[in-house]
Amino acid sequence: MDLPPFHLVGAGAVGQGLIVLMGAAALQSAFPVTLDDDRHDGTNLDRWFLAGVADVRRPKVVAVHRHRGLTGLKGLEFEGTVADLATRGPPVGLPQRSPRRMRPTATAL
Repeated sequence: MDLPPFHLVGAGAVGQGLIVLMGAAALQSAFPVTLDDDRHDGTNLDRWFLAGVADVRRPKVVAVHRHRGLTGLKGLEFEGTVADLATRGPPVGLPQRSPRRMRPTATAL
């Protein structure tokens, strides 16, 4: 399956779960850009797929970056909000793809 680069907003329990599944599925063409401005805390470590006690007070995107390195999943992490991304611009290293051509579809007459 060929997936274009996409933004994953949130590296919490659900975002980390998606990264785990993508790494296990060996989607070599996938390129998630994970955005999150939050840090792990010690009150809910049981919910995080990729974080442990050593990750308390670290940015959530650090755990995503570490896991991608172990699985070979491509991607980038951005510590910040969507508004930060809009202000600062896309992360360095984001692959540029040519737009997909739309296939003609049949229309009902």
